[in-house]
Amino acid sequence: MQHILQQMRGATAGANYGAGNLLNLMQTLDLDLTGADFSGLTIAQADLQNALLHRVNFHGCTFSHVLFAESFNSPYVSALSPDNRYLVMTGPDGLAHMWDVATGTRQLTLAAHQGLALGIAFSPNSQVLATASFDRTLKFWQIPSGVCLEVISTPAPVWSGCYSVDGACFYLGLEDGRILAWDVNRHEWGEEFKAHAATVASLAIHPQAPVLVSSGYDRCIKLWHLPTQTALAHLTAHSDNVWKVEFSPDGTVLATAGFDGVTRLWDTQGLEAISHSPNSDPVGIPSLPCLHTLSLHRGQLLGLSFSPDGSLVATAGQDSVIPLWQVSTGQPVATLAGHRDLIWSVVFSQDGQSLYSVSNNEIKFWSVAARLCERTLHGLSVTCRTLAIHPGGTRLVTGGNDRQIRLWDLTTGHCQRLLSAHAGPVICLTLCGDGSVLASIDDEGILKFWDLETGTCRHTCNTGLVALYVSGGDHPNFPLIAISSTAKVIQLWNYRTAELVRTLAIPESLGHPHVVVMHPHQPLMATGHHTGQLYLWNLTSDQPHQTLSGQASKPWTIAFHPEQPLIASGGDDCTVSVWNYETNTVLHTLVGHTAAVAWVAFNSDGRLLASGAGDNTVRIWDMTTGQCLHSLSEHQAKVTAVAFNPRPRTDYNCPNVLISSSFDETIRLWDADTGTRLKILRPDRIYEGMNLINASGLSEAEKLTLKTLGAIIS
Repeated sequence: MQHILQQMRGATAGANYGAGNLLNLMQTLDLDLTGADFSGLTIAQADLQNALLHRVNFHGCTFSHVLFAESFNSPYVSALSPDNRYLVMTGPDGLAHMWDVATGTRQLTLAAHQGLALGIAFSPNSQVLATASFDRTLKFWQIPSGVCLEVISTPAPVWSGCYSVDGACFYLGLEDGRILAWDVNRHEWGEEFKAHAATVASLAIHPQAPVLVSSGYDRCIKLWHLPTQTALAHLTAHSDNVWKVEFSPDGTVLATAGFDGVTRLWDTQGLEAISHSPNSDPVGIPSLPCLHTLSLHRGQLLGLSFSPDGSLVATAGQDSVIPLWQVSTGQPVATLAGHRDLIWSVVFSQDGQSLYSVSNNEIKFWSVAARLCERTLHGLSVTCRTLAIHPGGTRLVTGGNDRQIRLWDLTTGHCQRLLSAHAGPVICLTLCGDGSVLASIDDEGILKFWDLETGTCRHTCNTGLVALYVSGGDHPNFPLIAISSTAKVIQLWNYRTAELVRTLAIPESLGHPHVVVMHPHQPLMATGHHTGQLYLWNLTSDQPHQTLSGQASKPWTIAFHPEQPLIASGGDDCTVSVWNYETNTVLHTLVGHTAAVAWVAFNSDGRLLASGAGDNTVRIWDMTTGQCLHSLSEHQAKVTAVAFNPRPRTDYNCPNVLISSSFDETIRLWDADTGTRLKILRPDRIYEGMNLINASGLSEAEKLTLKTLGAIIS
């Protein structure tokens, strides 16, 4: 290969495609490119979106029409500007990325929030982007400069948002079931009304009538007369939470998509005749006829979009495909396939010729007429979402967005092994029993059991769930792991045999369980629910035997004390609560975080509690006094997990080593007693050490992205 490259360096200027062709060929042959020297060459027409280019030398190269990977984390929502120029998406790291849809190039990245921003929308004139987040803020950004124009605090985490037709109001759907209106011109809150019994998941404005439609985690869809805040209609046909609602461009059809895998099309003709006067007395609509029920999908639905002429509606979700449906007949006319993961959102271009779809690690640009994917942007991130420490205290296991599981030697700080069998991001993992079995689950609900010593995958099981959390214990009579999900069930699996032992149906009144944790030594399990309550379960029972109330909003994380009957939880209210579950009393409410708490963990003797949150900090608390001993603020993005080493580390002369991970793609080791950082672990990114010094043909946006992915620019 070096001989060929040397010949290329001596070739005439017209031989510009050789190096690019060679790079493409080497990828096809699955050759190791680590350390390869392409310095001084012209690199043209190369697709490097999935190429591991560790320490590859491109010093002084000229790049032409080369595709590189993008850096983005699991984008959950997207919005297209009305002028059809920009596509924006946001993910759990709080960043908002904006692309030029004509060229597929990134225009800017905004450090918008300290938590997931689900409420995003462009103003009708495309000059302002609104973003609203779990961090309880609403922000307005000038487009295309990215200058922040205004920051407004919200009374609860925001899950959805939309502009009024004239852009004068921005409506927000809150986690507590309320809808608020922000007056854009007066810079003040307008109307507020209690809309749902649970989270307001989606909002949409009628294009002509003063009507807002909302959907929620109470399975309901409601139509509101905005001048009077009166409910016009109440639809309850879906059997699960309704994630997305949208009116057709002419307002005659309403589409609703739910976690039940069904899209429904409703006849909304006649709404345009409803009065705009606040003094009117609008007559409630007894019922809206359901025109069609679209039920081709397998699994939950997340994405929904009408074509500009209203003739087609696209749907997408957990099963990774995008059917295009004829609105008039309710029949599918085409299916777009090509995504590898669940699809979070779809949106038609304003001219109807293109469709944009966003999954965990891909953005696809489709030709609607040809039914073909014309461009794919690959987002690669080595973010660690979950971690577990081996009981021996010398090894760390991490899983994340790049679908990899990494085994780390905590003495050397080196990654010893990669486990690469998951097709989607690894959302949670747990070490079972004595630590010899590892259980991991991805965002498609695929559960894998591994032999940790050999790195062999023993079993692969399809849970059929959109899983949220997995936890295992070490009770000899209950070799179980528990899985929580959005489907209002808890699954219990035997980690020795990989058999599904039991499925616990969650009562409707409890709401779906965000988190489940097994007691490390007792036959006890705790679940945290959307309603804010914690429930304790005996592993021999199908019903919870105790309720703990005290968290102001839903808990994302739970931990059992290793010795005492105590349990800690953290949630969206930015606090950590500590209960004595025998007396059902709250011992401490720990205040200090300014964003949702993502993870809590006790140390081995229970004297210390650590919490990690969306405010990028780790806090260490004294369990005797409830005082915060240390606030660790080195992470540059949301903290995703924390854990204490179960054994003292003599190499650090430290009895309490704390490990934290973050969306900043680092894992940090801390002395929990002093708050001193001991070491930083960082997985190799896709372009780690790639030399681009004095390279030309790269835009400033490309350089920023490549640097984020590990390249050396200057």
